[in-house]
Amino acid sequence: MEILNRVKSSEPQFFYVSETRFMAMSILSFGIFNSYWMYKNWQFLKNRDNLDIMPFWRGIFGIFFIHSLLNKIEADKGLSEVERSNFSGSTLATIWVVLLISSNLLSRLDDTNTSGIASLISIFAGLCFLPVQVYINRVNNLVNSQMGESPWSFGQILCLLIGMPLVILEAMSFL
Repeated sequence: MEILNRVKSSEPQFFYVSETRFMAMSILSFGIFNSYWMYKNWQFLKNRDNLDIMPFWRGIFGIFFIHSLLNKIEADKGLSEVERSNFSGSTLATIWVVLLISSNLLSRLDDTNTSGIASLISIFAGLCFLPVQVYINRVNNLVNSQMGESPWSFGQILCLLIGMPLVILEAMSFL
């Protein structure tokens, strides 16, 4: 019962951001937002569960921690009491890691076409997390339909300021 009461609070569970903002930020930040997304979710877990972790570094080195994060969200007791997840954290994390590694390997080839494909893979890889965000949002909305999206944070704006020039440069290289 304590878990359900925690979920039914007015505070969002995990990082609460609209699917539209999530997709736009993932693409327009050249994937930098994905690290921020991981950081915010690890920060939530650290605060909620009193974990002795460093969320910032888990976001930066997300490739090593993404399986753990997505599995924790998928198996979260509070969220599951409201609605069971409909995604496999391990599968999504594995797909994301494979896409990042593939992108990195392709970018090392001396072919203009493959480096462009590598960039596109890198930019769109973060959309693997979209089913997780949809689930987080659905549970938050079921518990509190009045819950509004968090305002733009300094971190989100910084992701765009760093990533958008990279996206523009990459787009220009296709022309």
